[in-house]
Amino acid sequence: KAILNGESAVHSSTHLLTAELDGGPLARVSGPVSIDLPQGVTVETILPKGVTLGTVIGDINRNRGRVYGKTLLYTHSRVVQERLKERGDWVEFPRTLQAVGELMAAGRLELTGSGVLLDGRTPRDLFLMKEGECG
Repeated sequence: KAILNGESAVHSSTHLLTAELDGGPLARVSGPVSIDLPQGVTVETILPKGVTLGTVIGDINRNRGRVYGKTLLYTHSRVVQERLKERGDWVEFPRTLQAVGELMAAGRLELTGSGVLLDGRTPRDLFLMKEGECG
């Protein structure tokens, strides 16, 4: 979606888990990971004519990509995803675990019947990042 929306970079984030998909307050956000489309490729030309993102995803999910698994959108998004894992997920997830563990050990982070509290309050977004920090 980021590629098709013309984004120049993607980020990885960690957050407190809630029942809502990708819900809960953000804990940390990685630095940007560049999308860098190949030379001569644009958002308008990355998919074959008449093919939509939904068609590609459906083929990947139902047919293991037999029809559209070699499209540039799919293959390039896999490259970007791998870079995002290395520069985002594998950096921010351990930082998040360490910070959460330290907060729990200090008695500042607690699980209650209604959710998680930090210093007696619901955590705000980016509660594990210092001012101005990014990745």
